Amino acid sequence: MRNHQGKFTSDANKASSERSLLSQATMLAGVVSLTLSMGGGIWLIWNILDNGLMDNLMMALVGIVPIGLAYLTAWVFSILSIRVYNNLLFPVFVGGYAWLTLAGLLVLYVKVMQKLFTQAYQFPNFIAYNFILLAVLLALFGLHLLIEEHDLRPFSIPIFFAGSLQLGFMIVRYVVYPIDGNELFIVGDLWIFGMMQTIAGLMLAHNGIFNPLRNSITDYFSSKRSQAFR
Repeated sequence: MRNHQGKFTSDANKASSERSLLSQATMLAGVVSLTLSMGGGIWLIWNILDNGLMDNLMMALVGIVPIGLAYLTAWVFSILSIRVYNNLLFPVFVGGYAWLTLAGLLVLYVKVMQKLFTQAYQFPNFIAYNFILLAVLLALFGLHLLIEEHDLRPFSIPIFFAGSLQLGFMIVRYVVYPIDGNELFIVGDLWIFGMMQTIAGLMLAHNGIFNPLRNSITDYFSSKRSQAFR
C-alpha cells in the first residue's frame, strides 16, 4: 500500500515540477517575444513619424511582418503561461507592459499632434497616423485580454488629458496665432481627437465590449479542448 502511495506522491511531485518548469519557460518566452515586438514596433513607428511614410514605405511593409509575428508569439506564450500553467507572476509583468504600451501611445499621440500642428503631412501620412495609433491600441487591448478581470478604466484618464492638450494646440494653431496654412487641416485634428476620445470613453464606460472574446478564451482553457497543452 505504501509503495502505491509513494509512487503516487512521486508522480504528483514530478507532474508539479514539470508544470512549474513549463510555467517559467513560457513566461520567459513570452517576456522575450513581447519585448522584441514592442522594441521593434517603437523603432519602426518612430522612423515613420520622423522621416515620413513614403520614405520608409517598404521598410514599414516588411517590418510589420516580424513585429506582428513576435507579438503573436508573445501572446500565445503569455496565454499558455497564465491560463494553462497558472503563472501568478506573469500577470504582473503583463500589467507593467500594458502601462508601458499606454506610455508609448501617449508619446506617439503627442508626436502626431506636433505633425498636425505644423501641417507638415500629406493624406497618406495622415492615414498612417491613424493606423499607427490604432495598432498601438490593439496591442494594448491584446494585453488586456491576457489578464482575467483586468480593468481598462484607469488607462482612459491619461488619454483624456492628452486630448485636452490637443485641444490646446488646436486653439493656439487656429485661434490665438493662426499661422499661415490651410484651415481645412482642422478636419484632421478633429478626426484624431474624436477617435482617441471615443476610444477613451469606451474604456471608461467599462461596458464589456471585450467580454465575449474574454469569455471565449476562458471557456476554451477551462474545457477539455485545452488538455493537449497541459
